[in-house]
Amino acid sequence: MIFLLMSDIHNRYDRMVRIVRKEVFDAVIIAGDFTYGGSLDDVSRALRMIREHTDKPIYFVPGNCDPAELLEFGLDDDGIYNLHGRVIRIGHLYLLGIGGSNITPFNTPIEFTEDEIRSILNSIGGEYRPEKTILVSHVPPYNTVDILHSGVPVGSIALREYIDRVKPLAVLCGHVHESSGYTQRGGTLIVNPGPVMYSRYAIINIDDTIIPELRLEY
Repeated sequence: MIFLLMSDIHNRYDRMVRIVRKEVFDAVIIAGDFTYGGSLDDVSRALRMIREHTDKPIYFVPGNCDPAELLEFGLDDDGIYNLHGRVIRIGHLYLLGIGGSNITPFNTPIEFTEDEIRSILNSIGGEYRPEKTILVSHVPPYNTVDILHSGVPVGSIALREYIDRVKPLAVLCGHVHESSGYTQRGGTLIVNPGPVMYSRYAIINIDDTIIPELRLEY
């Protein structure tokens, strides 16, 4: 199973489309921030632009800079699935999602307290096997791929606690533009592909093993 992972598009839909057209994959995963405070129409247009260039399923979570209405928006009939607060099976894997971010200094549209993040994660129902589960989150877990240029980690403590307890196969995230990369935490692979707005993305190949590859679109 090959996933095209994108995050932090921030209105650079031209770069998003070039990436989609360039790569070969089984599904698209978008870890939020289609816009910079844009409208639901802006996000819907972006999703439909991706659909014009692939017939593969598209999975996403809202980012903190996306409109709050996106938390309840999806186009399941078109194969475009909002993962926020739900789990969806794809092949032998399970995708589980949470959008938005923990509290930032910028008062962006979709922010949650750590207690709210805990509640959302704990309320996600459905049958899934943690060792076969990919958690898609806009915000990274605390002190992983969430480090600012200043050296300060700004990810979610509640998300990190959840990962330590549940031990999913992988976490695919974004949010912190300057912290692209991947790391392991207790056997869970955590990947921040970097922002599409800077032409960054990742290919995640999951077979018997999981192999992340960070890429740059020229």
